[in-house]
Amino acid sequence: MRLYLIGYRGSGKSSVSQKLSEAINLQIYSIDKIIENREKKDITSIVEENGWEYFRNIETSILYEISRKDNCIIDCGGGIIEKKENREILKKEKYVFFLYVEVETIKKRLKDKKDRPSLTGKDFIKEIEEVYSRRIPLYKEVANFIIDANRSLDEIVGDIIKII
Repeated sequence: MRLYLIGYRGSGKSSVSQKLSEAINLQIYSIDKIIENREKKDITSIVEENGWEYFRNIETSILYEISRKDNCIIDCGGGIIEKKENREILKKEKYVFFLYVEVETIKKRLKDKKDRPSLTGKDFIKEIEEVYSRRIPLYKEVANFIIDANRSLDEIVGDIIKII
């Protein structure tokens, strides 16, 4: 069993995967953390030095690699659905959870973060509505389940456990 968590930055993927892992004892693979470990730099530096296309290509190779593992939770980066190739991989899976949150919730959660590169060249808080509205149909295209992530961590994890 592989559980994929997808959603925009600040939707709670990392927190949910951690709590879910503790509850059902599955290993977590955070694609963003794997990229940072392999590249030996943070995502902002990777993108600044090499561009988004480079980052997305690494992301795809890691998704492909991890999608062969069993009994794990895969914390996907917010933009995993940007590439058609990634969407095709995710569509073949049984448990892809889109953690849906309202734009205002995302803004609140991310307002003090400084470790996120801009996706459009604009301030990353100002770009949320534009990028998120473009991505929502892509998240829905690949998700088997849409989880309301505007609630408590316990409620979100409880819903996922009921489903699996």
